[in-house]
Amino acid sequence: MRLFSKFVLRHALGIGLLGTLLGGWGAYYTVQLYKNLQTEIHELLPTQARSVLDLQEVSERLESIEHLAVLIFSDHPQQSKRFVKDLVKKLEKAPRSVIASVDYKIDRELLFFKKRQALFIELEDLKKINHYISKRIDYERTLYNPLTIFSEEEIPEPQLNFFVLKKKYEGRTKAYEHFPQGYYATSDEKKRVILVNLPGKVGGIQNSLRLKETVQNAIEQLHPSTYSPDLQIHFTGGVEDTIEEQEALVEDLVWSTFIVIFLVSAGMLLFYKNLRATTALIGSLFVGTLWTFGVSFFWVGYLNANSAFLGSIIIGNGINFGIIYLARYLEERRRGHRHLRASYLAMTKTATSTWTAASAAGLSYGSLMLTSFRGFNQFGMIGLFGMILCWLSAYTLLPCYLSLFERMRPLVQEDETNKVGFLAHTLAQIVSRFPRTISRLALLVTLICLLHLPRLNSDILETNLSH
Repeated sequence: MRLFSKFVLRHALGIGLLGTLLGGWGAYYTVQLYKNLQTEIHELLPTQARSVLDLQEVSERLESIEHLAVLIFSDHPQQSKRFVKDLVKKLEKAPRSVIASVDYKIDRELLFFKKRQALFIELEDLKKINHYISKRIDYERTLYNPLTIFSEEEIPEPQLNFFVLKKKYEGRTKAYEHFPQGYYATSDEKKRVILVNLPGKVGGIQNSLRLKETVQNAIEQLHPSTYSPDLQIHFTGGVEDTIEEQEALVEDLVWSTFIVIFLVSAGMLLFYKNLRATTALIGSLFVGTLWTFGVSFFWVGYLNANSAFLGSIIIGNGINFGIIYLARYLEERRRGHRHLRASYLAMTKTATSTWTAASAAGLSYGSLMLTSFRGFNQFGMIGLFGMILCWLSAYTLLPCYLSLFERMRPLVQEDETNKVGFLAHTLAQIVSRFPRTISRLALLVTLICLLHLPRLNSDILETNLSH
């Protein structure tokens, strides 16, 4: 560690510049990583889970399992109908890898049903028909049997009201025949719908965005206002839901990250009461976090809904190593040591303990890599990288940044001395005076917790994803 410390301090400017440049590299790939954010539920599950395999099978068999619904509103039905026709023509020219098909009329479905309507008869009705046919055959045989002409017993003729059955199933198809000329539209034709189907073999946010972009480009090329000044277009459906959920998640990520950075910075500033020292600490931590996601891009390739919030967690845990280093550095500076000596002492006296803490935290996260549940697997992998790289940034970049600030103006004034904090001093006195009492209380609380341990069971785990 001494050789490492001397090397870092001798080449502070070069290491700081190189580390910051690597931070820029990490920032680029962090953006790419979040662009590949996959928020689908199946991205959390093991790849060999039955539900995931079934979803893949269904996706490969079906033409589409998701669609983008294009809603067209206008008080001029003929103009909006012409717009629908022109838009459909454009969309049907798109590659099948982007748009599987376009539905805007129900005539094909109705024709398909009418040709095969006998296949849609309910089981109970089929049993009635089968029973009627059997009885009818027996009746006809008996009726035309020459040996029964002398029988005085009247043979009842089997009955089945086919008109009722026909009316029953015709009523079901009529529910879909109210569409004007087969178009997906309201009865007054002021509201129309086009369903643009996403190919079943593709999915995810990138393909959803590509489909919507294709639709938007086609709409812009047609200039909707030239058809009718009041023509309005909106989007809904599964594809739009995926895009909006993604945007909401990203917005939450951005806000949570900024809030964490602000609160952590404010806390450090209140503790150290030194703006430049806090800036150096936050800067090194931020670069370490960018390193983490830069490496994760090549190791993992994308984030899921569980691992997406790791940025805040890495910042919150990864700052611990820099806090200890900076506290020791400022303590040595207040004791009268010069910058290099204070940096050397801070690095050599705290590196072993912080490295041990980083290893313990990293391995705790890393243990989740052993699970097949991808929501935890990625979490553990990125958490492990985060603890190691944040420790590395704290013991390479933080000394470099402090060296730069020291060259501008000393971070600690000559007359500034170490002050004992009220809270820390009070806690230290309590621990030194009442060690047995504290130990007994801790043991009592531990026993109470152990007594409640049998109450833990599988019922406390929520498995309903809608919750």
